[in-house]
Amino acid sequence: MIIKLITILISITFANEKIDSLKGKTFAYAGPNCFGVALYAAGINPIIRAVDVSEFKAVLKHQCSKVKTPKPGDIGVYSVKDFDIIHAFYNYDEDTVLEKTGVDYIGKTPIHIRDKEHSYHTFGYSKECLRYGGKGNPQCYNPLDYYQCEDLDAVIPAQITAVEEKIDSILENLLSAKPRNLHEKKMELIRLIRFYKTMIDQHGSEFQEILEGRLESYQHQVEFLPKTKPHFIAS
Repeated sequence: MIIKLITILISITFANEKIDSLKGKTFAYAGPNCFGVALYAAGINPIIRAVDVSEFKAVLKHQCSKVKTPKPGDIGVYSVKDFDIIHAFYNYDEDTVLEKTGVDYIGKTPIHIRDKEHSYHTFGYSKECLRYGGKGNPQCYNPLDYYQCEDLDAVIPAQITAVEEKIDSILENLLSAKPRNLHEKKMELIRLIRFYKTMIDQHGSEFQEILEGRLESYQHQVEFLPKTKPHFIAS
């Protein structure tokens, strides 16, 4: 019992250090967004990258359960009624969130650890609606739901996971620092993503919706990278 308790405490300490290290983090290129940060912090995705709303919604559907009482480590989700999800954050503690606001086009919007009130005042309601519809209008306020999520790597076919690991490895390096051989890296990514599409079409999974959403995210992350031309070395 004591050993189990010590193991839990150690894992919590490492998890907190991982989250704390993200504060102020920026990226070499655009793409990483609020969904990508939330899924990484919650242990769902192995790196921070662009995550399309289609992938994020599929993860919520298949890997997460809505909870009434949020705990540290859960994911908070703001949505607009009759529209779509507009923001997500990692529930750091009772009063604090870890979040990245949107996709910036120079990659320099940092990840923040800050008060939940800041997130609420940014995403919790429509200022225009309140201005013209009145503070008592319930349509002006965006619902906030919390989800507890779990990892599903063990049930994704190994062939598909192997390709994901290669793609993620390249993306993680690219988003951390601008390389000299960006064109070659982009071409390698494009080849891997095409192969990934073939793999999920052939092998599939009961979680096909997640894989197809992930494919869209990979494709859009590559689109966020700068346009490049091949480099020719003079002989």
